[in-house]
Amino acid sequence: MSKQREIPIVFATDRNYLAPCYMALFSAVKNMSRHIRYTFFVLLPDTIQKEELVVFEKLSNQNDPIDIRFCFIADDDLNVCLSGSELVNHITYTTYYRFLIPGLLDSYDKCIYIDVDTVIKGSLEKLYDIDLTGNYIAGVKNVFADTMPGSESYKNRCLELGINSLETYVNAGVLLMNLEELRKDKIQEKWLASSTEKEYLYNDQDIINSVCYGKIKLIDYKYNVFPDYCKDVSMASTLLNQDYQKAAEHPVIIHYVSKEKPWICKYFFMADLWWENCKETDREFRNGLLADFLKKSKAKISKVRHLKLRLKHIKLILFLYISS
Repeated sequence: MSKQREIPIVFATDRNYLAPCYMALFSAVKNMSRHIRYTFFVLLPDTIQKEELVVFEKLSNQNDPIDIRFCFIADDDLNVCLSGSELVNHITYTTYYRFLIPGLLDSYDKCIYIDVDTVIKGSLEKLYDIDLTGNYIAGVKNVFADTMPGSESYKNRCLELGINSLETYVNAGVLLMNLEELRKDKIQEKWLASSTEKEYLYNDQDIINSVCYGKIKLIDYKYNVFPDYCKDVSMASTLLNQDYQKAAEHPVIIHYVSKEKPWICKYFFMADLWWENCKETDREFRNGLLADFLKKSKAKISKVRHLKLRLKHIKLILFLYISS
C-alpha cells in the first residue's frame, strides 16, 4: 500500500470562533482525496482549555487520514496594533497568529493557511503543489480593491504600504506559504516588527503584502471566492474578468469575507453551502458547540438587521428569477 502524502493546513481561531473552525475542518476532510493525509494545525489563545476541544479530537479519531494538532499562543507572543476601521472591526487579534506559522511549523517547507470563515469544496492537493520558487507566498488577488490604477486613492494606498503597485495585493484569508524561504529571510520577524510600528487599515493583510512585495505569486480565483462578488455571474461581468466568473461557478474554497456570515443569516448568496455541511456533522457537535455558537451569534444581531438581510436575499432571488 502506497504511503499517503501529507499536506499541512493551518487555521487560527479564538474561543468565539471554535464552531466555524470545526466546520472549515469538516468541509476540508469531506472533500479530501483518498491518497493524501491532512495534518491540521489549529492556532489558539492559551486561555482555551483542552476540554473545550474534545469535539475536534473526535473528528480526528473518526478520520484516519487526518491529524489535528493544537498550538497555543500566549498574549506575550504578539504585540500588535489592531485596526479600528469600521471596515474590519469584526477582526480579532488571532488574525496575527499567521505571522508565527514559519516558526511553529519549523519542520515543514510549505503549508496552506485558511481562515475559518470558509467552506472547502474540493481537494487542496493542487493548491499545495503550486510552485513557489522565488516567492514567499501565493494567494488570490484581492477583488475588493475599490481603487483604479492611477487614481489618488490607489497612489495613497501604495504610499501607505511602501509598494509600487497593488496588482499583486492578495487577500490573506487563503495563503500558500513558502516556509523555507520565509525562515531563511527572517520574514516572520519582519512581520512582527511591522505590526508594532503603526495601525494598518487591513491589519495583517497589509503587512503581509507590504513585507512580501515582489515575492508574491497570484493563483486562480477559485481558491478564494467571495460570495459578495459572485451573486450573479452575468451581472458581475461588468466588474470582474472571465477568470473570476469561472471560479465563482466552480470554487474550491468559498470565503465569507464580509460581515454577512452564514451563521448570522441564512438568507444570502452561498450561505446554504455552510448549512448543508452543518447537517452532516456529528450530533454531539450540533447540539453542543454549534448550538451554543448560533445562539450567541443570533443575539448579536438586531431583529431589524436580520429583516434587512432577509429582504436583501429575497430581492436577489427575484432578480435572478426575472433575469433567467
